[in-house]
Amino acid sequence: MRIVGMGRLEAGWIRHPDLKEPLQKWITVVGGAAWKHPRHMREMLPSADLLDLGHRTVVIFNVKGNAYRLIANVDFSRQVVNILLLLTHAEYDKEKWKGTL
Repeated sequence: MRIVGMGRLEAGWIRHPDLKEPLQKWITVVGGAAWKHPRHMREMLPSADLLDLGHRTVVIFNVKGNAYRLIANVDFSRQVVNILLLLTHAEYDKEKWKGTL
């Protein structure tokens, strides 16, 4: 998978230094994947969830256990993961992010 939006990840680990190692592991796993279908993604990352927002479907990845949430658009046919948001669990729970997508 090609990862788009790496700047968001780098900004995230600058803001939250404890995120750097878990995000680098996530990049290695996702960058080396060739998912053709959501079930392939879930086989590799069982905590990944698809969320239908009505106007789009996004994937929610748990990072560093459940401390952070990475929200992305995954285009399985084009093999692209587009990073949309990186949030703490508390920010995610407020659900304000849904209005920004």
